[in-house]
Amino acid sequence: MEKILKKVPCVILCGGKSSRMGSNKALLPFSHIPLAQYMYKRMQKIFENVFLVAKDSTPFSSFAPHFIQEEGEVYAPLIGIERALESLREQRAFFLSVDTPFIEQKEIDLLFERVREEQIFYAKTPQKSHYLCGIYHYDTLPIIKEMIEKEDFKMSQLISRVKSGFVEFDDESIFSNLNTPQDYQNALKRLEQNG
Repeated sequence: MEKILKKVPCVILCGGKSSRMGSNKALLPFSHIPLAQYMYKRMQKIFENVFLVAKDSTPFSSFAPHFIQEEGEVYAPLIGIERALESLREQRAFFLSVDTPFIEQKEIDLLFERVREEQIFYAKTPQKSHYLCGIYHYDTLPIIKEMIEKEDFKMSQLISRVKSGFVEFDDESIFSNLNTPQDYQNALKRLEQNG
């Protein structure tokens, strides 16, 4: 499994607008460092090549040498995915949202163990499909570009148009997102409890 992960780049999506949080969630302090840096360091232990995607590299330049620039005024995960697939030109890439700090290597390993010919293979829990924790194939790029041109940024729409699959996980908390200030406070408490 380790050899496979070394061949596949990991892309951390940091380009969200963070409107519900009220400030850029990628820069929130988490374990005494910005959340994006925390995620970058964690993913470096699993993947040989880790990239951040956002509209502005400035806040990340001190700790993330591998950066992919998003363009335009639209804030949507599909924009970051399109830019990364186009820039990296790898057959597959693993995508992860910056605000999911409790995902462990075992969940990522399971995705790579189970993926076969799917164009997008993602994590799912009883309550939600986690499209931003998944393995994306390069050949999804034409469909993504077409959707962006039509200003259709819905991830569920992309999933419906490609050959997709998922692994279902029972523990919802693994994929907790930091969308609001309360989510952030809860995550800090959980981090402290976990040591």
